[in-house]
Parts: sequence; structure tokens; C-alpha cells
Amino acid sequence: MRSARLDPRLMLAPPPLTEGVMVLPSLLAEGAAAVIAQAVRGLPMGAVWEPDTGLFWRCEAHVPPVFDPQLPEGFFWASRLMDIELPRLLARMGRPVRATRPGVIDAIALRKGSWLRVQPRAWVALIGLTGSPWPQEWGGQLSAGLTLIPPGAAVEVAVLTRHVESLALRCRLEEV
Repeated sequence: MRSARLDPRLMLAPPPLTEGVMVLPSLLAEGAAAVIAQAVRGLPMGAVWEPDTGLFWRCEAHVPPVFDPQLPEGFFWASRLMDIELPRLLARMGRPVRATRPGVIDAIALRKGSWLRVQPRAWVALIGLTGSPWPQEWGGQLSAGLTLIPPGAAVEVAVLTRHVESLALRCRLEEV
């Protein structure tokens, strides 16, 4: 099994950590987002409303610590990405963190009528799996790559007004 691979340029020369919300447009190596997105699309997502976050589609999947050939390989890529590779990158950027729920994939989708307002009490990483191929006035866009949201900062995604979809992984992080 191969693991999800970060864009090698990030590990060679990680960008400096900035104050506030930080967006890294190219987080994953070529093809990795597509493998993870394919696995996430197979999850039984349901519409949820979280009072402090918004209205969106969500599914949580638990990934065993050892490879299981009955599960899509993309689940293991996503788990490794959130539990190992993302914390390793952030440590190199000067922010030692760990995933608060190892082995759990928190997949979200923005579809028509969805919106987000993420204002976390702890670090949150949104890992965009699909790009934004539609006009911005349609709303509902998450950037591809990594959006790192520190405590107290906010990211808002406008109501999606068309029948399109944006997939992402949400990873809550705690400082080590």
C-alpha cells in the first residue's frame, strides 16, 4: 500500500507559518487528492446542521490501524495524511500538533444549500479534495489544498446556489 504523499516541495521547503488563516493551494502530490476523493464519494453522507459551523453533508469513517483490503485504499491515504503527514509538516513549520481523533476521517461535502462558518476553539485543518471549477458567485467553494484555521480565526463559505459539489476532509488538531 502506498500512502498519501504531500507535495514534495512542501517537505523540502515548508512555508513559514503566518498569523491567522493560512492557505496552501498545493498540499498533495499529483493524483493523491483524486484517490482520496474517490473513496470519500462512496461514503453515506447525510445532511447535518452544526449550530456553530453551518449546514453541509458529512460522514465520519473509522479506519483501522492496519491495512484492510475490504476498504478503499483512499481511506488509508486520508488517515495517514491527517494523523502523520500533516502534523509532520506543521511541526516543520514551527507548530507541533497532532490529530485529536487518530484513525477518524471526517469527510464533508458542500452541495446546493450548504454553507460553512468555521470559527474553531482549537486548530482546524480543511483539506480540499476537489477544486473550484464553478464561478465564485455560485458560492460553496473550499479551496483545494490546505486551509489551516487557528483558534479564534474564521473561514466563511457562502451558500452554494447550484447543483455542484466540493469535497474536503476536516481535521481537528491539538498542540503537543
